[in-house]
Amino acid sequence: MEFSAKPSRLMLSRTLSRATSLITPPSLDSVRDAMGLKTAAEKLRAAFDQTVRSLHTVAEDDLVIDHWLSEGAHRGAFFGIEPTGKNVRIEGFSVWRIKDGRAVEAWGLVDIAGLMRQLKT
Repeated sequence: MEFSAKPSRLMLSRTLSRATSLITPPSLDSVRDAMGLKTAAEKLRAAFDQTVRSLHTVAEDDLVIDHWLSEGAHRGAFFGIEPTGKNVRIEGFSVWRIKDGRAVEAWGLVDIAGLMRQLKT
């Protein structure tokens, strides 16, 4: 099984168990490892009933860069904000380093400030 061409969609979807099987973290305490991104994805999934789509995906050498958009309702507590039921849009970028068809490192950037503005208005 090889890492998906749309890795962020896989990580943020309901098929997180499949995504986990495609991650090989370089070390358990690495801040930039793919398991850290998995934890962030779990927190977003727990708080939001979301649909994720890749807007742009670029692959070169051992890197896959994914610009993604997630849309859905706020259904669980997030950063101390109780569920509002509001529909929100979350946009972000993920960068994955792939080795032997598996993610070995990941970096991400999520527009949390934009998300928080949507939840508080």
